[in-house]
Amino acid sequence: MLVGTATTVSVGRVDLPTAGAVTAHSPVPANVPKATVSGPVTGGTGIDLPGTTSFDLSSVGYEQNEYFLAGTATAYTSASPLTSNGRWTVTAASAAPYKTRMVVYRPINPKRFDGTVVVEWLNVSGGVDAAAAWLTDHVQMIRSGMVYIGVSAQAVGIVGEAGSLGAGAGQAGGIKGADPARYGSLEHPGDSYSYSIYEQAGAAIRRDASLVLGGLKPKRLIALGESQSASYLVTYIDALEPQSQGVYDGYFVYSRFGSGSPLSQAPQANITPPARTLIRTDLKVPVMMFETEADLLVLGYLPARQPPTKYIREWEVAGTAHYDTYGLV
Repeated sequence: MLVGTATTVSVGRVDLPTAGAVTAHSPVPANVPKATVSGPVTGGTGIDLPGTTSFDLSSVGYEQNEYFLAGTATAYTSASPLTSNGRWTVTAASAAPYKTRMVVYRPINPKRFDGTVVVEWLNVSGGVDAAAAWLTDHVQMIRSGMVYIGVSAQAVGIVGEAGSLGAGAGQAGGIKGADPARYGSLEHPGDSYSYSIYEQAGAAIRRDASLVLGGLKPKRLIALGESQSASYLVTYIDALEPQSQGVYDGYFVYSRFGSGSPLSQAPQANITPPARTLIRTDLKVPVMMFETEADLLVLGYLPARQPPTKYIREWEVAGTAHYDTYGLV
């Protein structure tokens, strides 16, 4: 699990030197729009987030809450084709209103909080929001005293529309259709706007920490995406990180593909990264990529390998599957 300190970011036993990049609560850039946070949300049948934990969080000293996030999101375009080196320059193409949700798991006792907030881009490969990284990493997060936040960044989780990788046999109408009493007010303009929504979610966690974190004071925000969400995170890093520095203090890209996800897609213009998409090397924040053997050989990550830099590291584990029996069961 990715752990931030003032000098390192660690995954397992691998330490990523950051030269002080992961520092205490850097300010949110003024160019990131301010979203409105409301909650804790009540009503309906309760928080809808399958595939998280099968035990009561209070038994390990944690509590869960849900918040709505509303604002105006931006879809982006590029005047030139997206390049393999990830050094893209994107500009705003259109804007649309949205209202989504964030699910927060946090220590009940403030003294247990280690200052790290992990913000997962919820995975929608199965046609529903799934907390894939929380499922596999929650033991370490809880032991360390981290806060976990799952963000519904993509349309399929909210309204049931297919994202760029398609929706499986999930909920018809997303959580909005499954529980209109709780989620009926939510709206999502489509995955072209997902990057802006995720950016605004990180900014809102910083700006409204007293509400979202229940008074806990964050020292660092770590963006995290697994599999399908990792591909979106690659595109987010290459497209938005240069202009949103200060929102996320580091990135954990977990089981990515060789390419990123579309920067823009129907009904907006289709703008797709090349099959081999690297993490841009002019970053000022650390990026850790964790890859299983299946990711390299089956999901096509192998051509996207890149040498380490001051801020980029990649860790491959032989004999490992993209997903395991624990997660499937």
